[in-house]
Amino acid sequence: MALQSLELGTAADDGTGDSLRVGGDKINDNFVEIYTALGDGDALSSGISASATVISLVAPNISGVVAGTQTSATITTLSATTAVNSGSTITLDATTDIILDADGGDIFFKDAGTTFGSATNTSGNLIIKSGTTTAATFSGANVTLAGTLGVGAITTTGAFKGADGYTIGNASVADVMTLAATGIVTFKDDILIKNDGTIGSAGAAAAMTISSGGIVTFVDDILIKDGGTIGAASAATAITIASSGIVTLVDDLILKDAATIGVTSSTSAISIAATGIVTLVDDLILKDAATIGVTSSTSAISIAATGIVTLVDDLILKDAATIGVTSSTSAISIAATGIVTLVDDLILKDAATIGNASVAAVMTLASTGIVTFVDDIILKDAATIGVTSSTSAISIAATGIVTFVDDILIKDTGTIGSASTPAAIAIAANGTITTAAGIELGHASDTTIARSAAGVVQVEGVTVGLLAPANIWVGAQRATVTALTSSSNSIAIALLTTNDYSHTFTENTTLANPSDTLVAGQSGSIFLTQHASSPKTLAFGSEYDFVGGTVPTVTAANSARDRLDYVVRADAKIEITAVLNLS
Repeated sequence: MALQSLELGTAADDGTGDSLRVGGDKINDNFVEIYTALGDGDALSSGISASATVISLVAPNISGVVAGTQTSATITTLSATTAVNSGSTITLDATTDIILDADGGDIFFKDAGTTFGSATNTSGNLIIKSGTTTAATFSGANVTLAGTLGVGAITTTGAFKGADGYTIGNASVADVMTLAATGIVTFKDDILIKNDGTIGSAGAAAAMTISSGGIVTFVDDILIKDGGTIGAASAATAITIASSGIVTLVDDLILKDAATIGVTSSTSAISIAATGIVTLVDDLILKDAATIGVTSSTSAISIAATGIVTLVDDLILKDAATIGVTSSTSAISIAATGIVTLVDDLILKDAATIGNASVAAVMTLASTGIVTFVDDIILKDAATIGVTSSTSAISIAATGIVTFVDDILIKDTGTIGSASTPAAIAIAANGTITTAAGIELGHASDTTIARSAAGVVQVEGVTVGLLAPANIWVGAQRATVTALTSSSNSIAIALLTTNDYSHTFTENTTLANPSDTLVAGQSGSIFLTQHASSPKTLAFGSEYDFVGGTVPTVTAANSARDRLDYVVRADAKIEITAVLNLS
């Protein structure tokens, strides 16, 4: 219905306007249309409010087509069924931002109702799909492409990453470069750079330089990962470098004739002549306990931290080969016959050893100059040992006879011995000879003279002093007086230890029977001293006999002195004479 206006006439009460009834009917019709359009016919909708310039709709449901032109309007909410249609182009043009807010997480792109792409939110990151297939996945500033990237040129300020095993190529060769999950880059063919080209980094642009002649120069170390390998298509691990620094070659290392290996300061540190001779311009230094070897024997040569060099097998040089240094190229010469000639002294460290795999210390050279052999020294029949001025100073015949062309001299207090007894014979500066054990006269089964104790000489195990029926002593003879103690009211005694004894009383006690087997004829004395303040008693074991069978009673006075003189008549028979109360 169109708006019905009230006819007011041209002047008051001129009879040309609407009557009250007609005017009231128009007013009712107008309000019915408004209440029906904006409410339920009886009341206006509560979702509508207005100010002088803005009409606000609360949760409106806009159906049908939104048409017309509006230069400044905001539609805050559209229902799920709302469509914005146009017979031509729809342009969204905002002076600030255009915001597409989809609570479902997906924004779809369609053509005539068919989806050809979408933008999806996943945990705040974007996924772009082509049709329904994921094409690009974003994670922060990083993007992962699921398919093949075909471009003209790529410029990036960050890392460019592909899936494990992805390739980079061109129209003719799709896999020019392959990047494995381990980080290994494999090129399908050669890598070529210009003559004198360089390979480097931001900090060292010319880390590697390759000359037109093919020489590669590094400005610093070459480092690869622990256990890394260097190789070719047919032998990927031609060179392996372990975390310990050991370098293993699966085959020969071949350089050109007269090739050199070196560093910036010494380009020819190692030279290899066409004949195979290797020359070092300075020392060859390896780590402590380093080894040099081959595939079958990785430790053919071992060099310990102490400097000891161990070979697991023979060291074989050509006939008449030499070993030397710059100043003396033939310091060591080895003839075809096996004779080794040194042009000067052979000097080893103090306590150095020379040996082999089975016996590491065949020879030991002490700091004093003493040479010790762990076993025999065997030379050829009629061999000689000598020096430049006297080549046959020592001759050893096939029969074993050793001939010296001059004296045998050892240092003052020098010794001669064996492995078990290095000082078997000692020769003092004044010529006195001392032996560490007995002296065999004749064959080992003949007479032996030996020292059994200080000042005691035995022949065949018998003390010399016991052989004669009578001995004449030019000085006074005496026995050591051995003190006896009482424990648990008993005095233990071993008569064969010495002849004379002493005892100071500490308790009532008994002189026990001797613990050893006695020999008739031994005699001596036992000196007794009574307790200083509480005299004690003394009883005797069953092996002691007394004059008239009466057991003597020791003097019962403070600090009194008695003496028991004894003579052994037989084993277990000891005759006692008591001398009491001595002043």
